[in-house]
Amino acid sequence: MRQLPTATKPSARKRKVKAVETPTGISAAQSSGPSTGTAQDTLGRRSNAQSLEPTRNGVSIGEGKYIGLSGTDDVYFALERDQAIGNDPAREAYFRERASSSISAISDTSNHHVLRADPDASIVQSIFFEQSHAAYPLLDESRAKKHNSRLLINAIAIISKYTSPELQGLDNNVLIEGFSASLLLEARSPTLETVEAAILFTQRALRGKMSTSAPGMWAVIGTIVGICHDLGLNIDCSAWSIPEIVKRRRKRLWWSMYMQDKWFAMALGRPSYIRDNNTTTSMLSAIDFEGMTANNGAVEDEPRRPELTTGIHCFVAMAQLTVILDEILSIFFTLSSVVQLRTVSGEHIIDISDRIEQKLATWRAMYLDPILVQRFFPDVTGSLEVAFYTVRIMLLRGIFPKLYRRNFTLDHQFELAIESTSSMISLVETLQINRLSTFWWSCSGFNLALAGTFMASLKRLSTDEGRVRYWDGRLKYYRKLLSAYGTSFWPAKFAATSLDHMAKNLTKTTGGDDMNSETGDGPNILTSPSTPWSGVSYDFFPHSLTSLNEIDFDAGWWMEDAGQWSADVPNPPE
Repeated sequence: MRQLPTATKPSARKRKVKAVETPTGISAAQSSGPSTGTAQDTLGRRSNAQSLEPTRNGVSIGEGKYIGLSGTDDVYFALERDQAIGNDPAREAYFRERASSSISAISDTSNHHVLRADPDASIVQSIFFEQSHAAYPLLDESRAKKHNSRLLINAIAIISKYTSPELQGLDNNVLIEGFSASLLLEARSPTLETVEAAILFTQRALRGKMSTSAPGMWAVIGTIVGICHDLGLNIDCSAWSIPEIVKRRRKRLWWSMYMQDKWFAMALGRPSYIRDNNTTTSMLSAIDFEGMTANNGAVEDEPRRPELTTGIHCFVAMAQLTVILDEILSIFFTLSSVVQLRTVSGEHIIDISDRIEQKLATWRAMYLDPILVQRFFPDVTGSLEVAFYTVRIMLLRGIFPKLYRRNFTLDHQFELAIESTSSMISLVETLQINRLSTFWWSCSGFNLALAGTFMASLKRLSTDEGRVRYWDGRLKYYRKLLSAYGTSFWPAKFAATSLDHMAKNLTKTTGGDDMNSETGDGPNILTSPSTPWSGVSYDFFPHSLTSLNEIDFDAGWWMEDAGQWSADVPNPPE
């Protein structure tokens, strides 16, 4: 006899019965039938499915973390390389093994569904415009105080929380998770205010154990770039029939996003989202900010806080500097450009470097030097000055391996390296309360860390013993300096932590099941580029291959914490 189907899912000819909630909170439809299960069962099935995939150290093979060419995590220093993918020793781009703890398909601690933080709008606005707006004058203050969304208020609360006792009671994780979820919803039908909130969100201080890799930041930046394109911010609106205040606002937003895209592309070693050939928006100027006129950017009628005027000039200068940074990244730090530069002469590379160095000198004379005269309390110029030294360092970091490979004499380049790194060290040494107490751009922590990465690179690249000692001493001192300031200054703490991670990668022993040097299953610290264990490129190391087998950093060189320390370091080698 034909039996009736017993499945809980109704047939196509029957009306689907509405699920009825049971006292336990589970619908009647869910409580019966073999095809249903709890959320834990679903996660269990997913885990079982994932367990069928080939893994190593709890991570699926083929899921390595990509290491870019320009970031604080130097591709030539990485030891925990993913041997399954992207490890061609003749190429600069390869992958680091991803820690199993960093992968989570579903966050068990995600709480933005059940918790909500609603900061008081008037308090948050007052704190932001008093403490942060002068250093990052993205918003029209008069408009923002009259019209603002909950998304914008939450973004302002996130970036103001750590400097304001009034906001200490807010749960930062709840704010961030709630903002991230809301941003994806608003991205369906975004407004200019959506972009303002999102950009401010990316300017938050990067804190926490995982902050040195800015987890999720690059995905958020990609989302914001997509929103900007949806709104046409990349298109010149100067001839449009819209109010002038809207034209200025659109320009500020586009160039703010342009800067975030380029600086985090550099810091994280990622390809930029924004292409110049798809942009017609004209360069930012001081008159694109509220209350500024065309007369040398003079302030209109009413008196204004002098640090706000300085902050506006810093904002414009940073946009101009970012264009130069983008040129450096395009020439020296893309996968295709690295290959192309192998075929050109050393003289050609030096010509490129000299041309960009001249642009930087012109920029400094036109922007940085006049701005540094306009220093008040609070002093909002710190992020810009750090950014300038970082761009110079990135230019040198781009040309050093190329010229080494061609056996060029690099005395002039070493002088520039000493000058640039010494300027960065001096800036940190002389930090005063007028700078420490102000808002710093979110890329500043990465910029401070990149100076240390560059010093470590120069130590490795130095064949002269005097230069090795010099860079070793400078790097030790710089790291201690960052640690000292890091107790109350988040960019310094970020940089010190980032450099600590790099040092641990350089000095950690290679014991364990996967890489046991005693059994010959793995490398010691470095191996010859001729072996498959090495991701080191010949472009970077011109030394004899035998010297590459030596340990360049002894295990204690970085971690010396005891005793007094001073700025006494070896003199630059002749």
